[in-house]
This record gives sequence, C-alpha cells and structure tokens, in this order.
Amino acid sequence: MRPRAWQGYLVIGLLVSVAAWVLPEVVSAAPLVSRVVCYELLSAAAVAAIVVGVRWHRPAFRLPWVLFATAQLVYFAADVTFYTYHELLHDTRYPAPADGLYLGHYPMFVTGLLLLLRRRSPGRDRDGLLDALIITTGIGLLAWVFLLAPYLQTAALSLPVRAVSLAYPLMDLLVVAVVARMAVSGGARPPAYWLLLGGLAALLGADGLYALAQLHGAYQIGGLPDAGWLLSYVGWGAAALHPSMGALSEPGEPAAARLSRARLAALAGAALVAPAVLFVQAVLGEPIDGTIIAGASAVLFGLTLLRMRSLAGQVAAQAERERLLHRLSAIIDASPVAIVELDRNRRVRLWNPAAERIYGWRREEVLGQPHPASLEPGWPAVQPVAARGQGQATARLELRQHRSDGIPIDVELSTAPLRTPSGEPAGMISRRAGRPAGRPGARRRRGHVPGQGGRRGFRVFDPSMRAAVVDRAELEADLRQALDHDQFRLHYQPIVDLRSGRVTGLEALVRWQHPTRGLLAPGSFIPLAEETGLLVGIGAWVLHHACQQTRYWQATIPGCEQAGHQREPVGGPARPTSPGRRGRPDPGHDRPGTPPPDP
Repeated sequence: MRPRAWQGYLVIGLLVSVAAWVLPEVVSAAPLVSRVVCYELLSAAAVAAIVVGVRWHRPAFRLPWVLFATAQLVYFAADVTFYTYHELLHDTRYPAPADGLYLGHYPMFVTGLLLLLRRRSPGRDRDGLLDALIITTGIGLLAWVFLLAPYLQTAALSLPVRAVSLAYPLMDLLVVAVVARMAVSGGARPPAYWLLLGGLAALLGADGLYALAQLHGAYQIGGLPDAGWLLSYVGWGAAALHPSMGALSEPGEPAAARLSRARLAALAGAALVAPAVLFVQAVLGEPIDGTIIAGASAVLFGLTLLRMRSLAGQVAAQAERERLLHRLSAIIDASPVAIVELDRNRRVRLWNPAAERIYGWRREEVLGQPHPASLEPGWPAVQPVAARGQGQATARLELRQHRSDGIPIDVELSTAPLRTPSGEPAGMISRRAGRPAGRPGARRRRGHVPGQGGRRGFRVFDPSMRAAVVDRAELEADLRQALDHDQFRLHYQPIVDLRSGRVTGLEALVRWQHPTRGLLAPGSFIPLAEETGLLVGIGAWVLHHACQQTRYWQATIPGCEQAGHQREPVGGPARPTSPGRRGRPDPGHDRPGTPPPDP
C-alpha cells in the first residue's frame, strides 16, 4: 500500500482539481462554496500527505519537510481567513489579514528549500551559483518591468497596498532564486525531486498570473492562478508520499560541470530577456526603462563572462585529465605486471598486455565479460575485496588459476576496491604476477629478481625493485612520445687543434628535455632507446638537425664554408680524427657541452 500511496494521492488530487471546475456548473445553488471546498480539501490534504510521508519513509534529514508542512499549514490558514472575510463577511479590503499569513508562509518554505539544497550539494559549487544568478537576474528583470515598476508608478495606490503588492513578487523572486539553484545543483534526482520541482513551478506560475491580474483588477476565483495553486498542492503531497523522498536529502556529485542542453537553453533564455523586453515595450508603445534594462544587461554580461571563464578552466582541466589518462594508459600498457579492473558485476573493464601474456586471453575477448578465472575454486576469496572500506590496506592473495590453454599458473594478486566520488562501491582493481604452477621460487619471486648470481646465489626483495620497474615503465612511455613532442635538444662541443687553436670540427650531443625530470643526459635514456628500438628514430633526428645547424653556420659565419669534419654521436662524443682536442672528452653524462649560438 505505501509504495503506491503517492499514485493514489496524485490521481485523487487531479480528480478533485477537475471537480473544482465541474461542481460549480452542477451545484448551481452554491457554486462558489463547492469550489472553495475543493480548494481547501486539497490544501489540507497536502499538509497531511507531507506529515504521513515523513512518518512512513523517515528521511535522514526531516527538518526541511517539517518546514514544508508548517508552511503549507499556514497557507491553508490564510485561505480559510481569506474566504471567511471575502465571502462570509463581504470584507473586500486589501491588504487583508489573510495577506499576512500568505506572506508569512514564504520564509518557512524558502528556509526548508535552502536546508534541502545545502544537504544535497555540500561544499562549494561556484558554477551552479553563477547559473542560478543568471536565471534569477533574467526573471527579476521581467518581474520589475511588468510587475514591480507598475505598482511603484501607480499613484492611486496607498502605501499599504503598494507595499503588500510589491511583497508578493519579491517573495516569489526569492523562491525563483532558490528553485533555480536547486535545479542546477547536484544530488539525486528521483521521482520525488521532479514532483517537488513541478509543484514549485506551478506555485510560481500561479503567483505571477495572480500578480498581473491584481495589477489590472481582473482576478476572479476560478481562474488560471487557482489551477496553478491546486497543482502545487498535488505536487508537494505526491513528492512527500513517494518512496524516493528520502533520497532528496542525500548528497551527490556536483552538477555544475555538466552543461546540459536544457541548462544551456535556460541560460541563453535568461541572457536574452533584456533585448526581448525592449522589443515588447517598443511594439506596445510603452515607455522604456532604459536605466534598469541597461543595468540588468550589464549584470547578465558580467555573470556570463564569469561563467565562460569557468568553462574555459574546465576545458583546460579536462584536457589535463585526458593527458594524464593517456600517460597512465601508456604506463599501464608498458607495465610488465598484469593490471586488471573489474566492475561490481565482475566484468572486465581493463586488461593490459601483461594480462594477455599471463592468461592467454586477448583484450577484446574479455572486455565486458566476467573475469575468465571467476568460476575457479579460489575466486570467492577475491570477492570480499570489492566491499572493503575506503582507505583499507590492499589485499594480497595467492591463487592457482588457469590460462586460456588450460595450463595451471600460480598468480599473486594485490587487489584494492574502487569507489565512486560519493563513496559507493564501483568494483576493484588488481595487479597480478603469474608463473607456471609448481615452479619453485624464493617465496614465488625468483622470476622477478636478477639471477640474472650462480646456484648458491640469492636476492632479497626490496621495495625499490618495484619502484624501479614503475619508473622504467614511465620513462619508456615518455620516451615514445618525446620525438612527436620535439623534446630532444642538441648541444655542440668544439674539436680544437691544439697546435693552431683552430676549431676543426664539432660534436653533436643529444639531450632529452623531459617535461618533469628536466634535462636528461644520454646515459639515462639511450640504453632504454636501444632496447625498445627507438634509437633509430632518435639517431635520424640528431643527424637531420645537426646537418641543418651546420648548413646555417656555413651560410652565416665567414670561414665556415670548408669547415672540418663533424660527428653526430647519439649517446655521447666520439673520438675525433683531428690531431687533438682542448680539455678532456665529454663523457656524455654530466656536462651539456657548448650550446649553438642563437641564429
């Protein structure tokens, strides 16, 4: 019964809303009474629905809902007071006692919304605040031109009438600001969220129509504003009764970075309010309030610039994240250790080349599928890892599994849980070292340490070994991109004839300008380039740039047309064939040599 109570309330509420227009035609003796009864029935039902919803679903944060129920109860009391004075006592004065109650319900309602908003979006959300200010400024300009300014400029209104008439749109503008902030904030958006937001939209629409009608003396009971108020009662009550109402007070991820189409359309519409107002006033022949419109346009322009600046920062941050992800992907692919990521359903999301070598399954065969070893007897020991708490130590397991060809292998796993930004389990990631089953080893590590020392030799594992492997993998990944990113530099060292003092040649010495490690000497990357096959490309780069620099010197420095030999060693200087050199030869590791002159 409880899970579907909101549906029953929604259907009955809509039927009563329709009855408010149908009954006056049927009950001709008392049409107004029948309509007012429907109004007050729904108003009181909204209070009861909110109270019942809080008791049933027990949200973790009840205070906003208590304030909503109290505000709606005050609104119900205002309705009763209004109809009593207006219809029974025929007291049509304005402002009336009911106006104090109507205005009094706004602070409680807005406070409840602010508390809910703060709970849903903890921390700073500068982009969400900017978007809400842009939307509120645009709607505020509309309110000023078509509601506030006319009330201020109407000389026939007394001060109390003018004050109360202005208070209603100002209170609604406050609700608009909070609703806009909630619409662009983070947090869960279950059905209860949309029901509550729909009720708020109906309330704001009804209040706006009522203010316009009052301005022109055209408000009558049974018009469109009444329909909006009835729909707001239905929306709030259904939101409170819906089982998802408790999720409205749960924190969630910030939504400011997600500039959806609807959000972009709202921002664009708010920014176009000023020219639209100018156009409407020009068509209607009304006097144009240039000062206010220009001021609102300046505010909107400034807020939009701040938003664009924030978006530019987000784009730059996204580019940096993509660069880091690309770098991490290269490191993972170059790692000699198998790295596997599984989601909450044990499906493979990451499977690096080392995992292919150990298990025998190719990446395209396992991505999106359960881990091939998930049906083996030892696998249940891995499952509790995904439920481990944030910050707990990495779990280490030793299992016997099988390759794709059925050969048994002993696998050592280092596993850790993965979490979403909100702390929910998202799966796990593991590093795996495998070897054929039964192979002896110093605690299963012999295949991963140098013997490479005789039959009686041994090696003691040291954490620096793992650090060295990771460092090498990072350096190799960076080296593969160094040529494409033009990170190599040439330093030139002269070869001098000791008898004449004449420069007879030059040595071209290559250096790597690493983006984070600084200037690297050949000894720190040439051996790696030889092992990975990258040395040929580096040598071609050195030859091309050295010849290019030589040609420039020959063309610009007199006497260089018949310069002596020039060598282009990649790893360091080669011995010259000239009679000798001044000073000691550069070992290629420490001194950068003599840089070329600026062109």
